[in-house]
Amino acid sequence: MWVMRRMRYLVEQSGSKVIVHGIKDFNLKETLECGQCFRWNEEDDGSYTGVAFDRVINVKLDGDILTIDNTTLADFNDIWYDYFDLGRDYGKIKETLSQDEILKAAIKYGEGIRILRQDTWETLISFIISQNNRIPQIKKSHREFKQIIGPSYCL
Repeated sequence: MWVMRRMRYLVEQSGSKVIVHGIKDFNLKETLECGQCFRWNEEDDGSYTGVAFDRVINVKLDGDILTIDNTTLADFNDIWYDYFDLGRDYGKIKETLSQDEILKAAIKYGEGIRILRQDTWETLISFIISQNNRIPQIKKSHREFKQIIGPSYCL
């Protein structure tokens, strides 16, 4: 087991899992199903399996503990820390924006959403596919796109 501190988190690796303690202002369901990404699927246990940066991982949030399965500490530092925007203080942002009543209501509605730092190409393709489509259709298009791009693109 490897243990390290990264900013305000305690991060440890145990086998194929990286476990991040101290997560705040993060809701996986809100973040992964809000329409900013389409390559994540919810599992029966409430975790999500998805593809990003040519890696397939499973993520689960239990209280303030984020578990990322099928990864390494190096990939956490090089990819997932930025991908899930863990270096940004969303609590401070929400506190500042909540001074406006309209933004305060919006924050309450999506209080756990984080902005994912996705691959530029994936973001562009998602935007193009998303025009005049609903989320289930977009996810289906991503799966079909696999036949054109290759197996590492979609689950």
